[in-house]
Amino acid sequence: MHISKFTAFNFRSLRQVVSLRFEGGRNVIVGKNNSGKSNIIKGIEILIGEKFPTYINFTDNDFYTYEAVDEDTGEFREVVSDNLYLEVELAGRDFDETLLNTIKKQTAFSRVENSASLYHKLENGEFKANYDFFQSLDDIESRPEVIVCGENLGGRQKKTEWKKPENLIAFFKISKDNQTLFFVNPERMMKSQVSV
Repeated sequence: MHISKFTAFNFRSLRQVVSLRFEGGRNVIVGKNNSGKSNIIKGIEILIGEKFPTYINFTDNDFYTYEAVDEDTGEFREVVSDNLYLEVELAGRDFDETLLNTIKKQTAFSRVENSASLYHKLENGEFKANYDFFQSLDDIESRPEVIVCGENLGGRQKKTEWKKPENLIAFFKISKDNQTLFFVNPERMMKSQVSV
């Protein structure tokens, strides 16, 4: 697998939606000093690096910050964006099957009706995440965004299937693209990740 696309919004110096396409093999990011090249690499590292995003400590420095005039006092003040968005799309089927077979735990699979249940792009180019959904992933069975994927032994409908590593491998073999999305809302101190 290789990174085929990276998208960021409100992340560090990346205020506007930044979306880059990558090809298999080596890719080079070129730009002027302070144009955001390192922030692109940092965003990719957060999503598919060594640490799971919930173990990364985010500060105000990780959110796009700008100056605005306070209407009451007329003074300039720093405004920290109220959310950030990162996405990596992976393409290809050349992954390490041996490594995936070392996973001991089962993986939970759930299906949402469409991606608009998770997030959507506004007319002004900003992303609006369904923060309520991402904040309650532990209660996925009751979420209206998640569709039924089968029945349990008692005949009750279920929205989550727990699968062994070989099922995860089969999933990657048939998947055209895999996306890892990451939203952070500082007001709720919420950090979630989902792969679709």
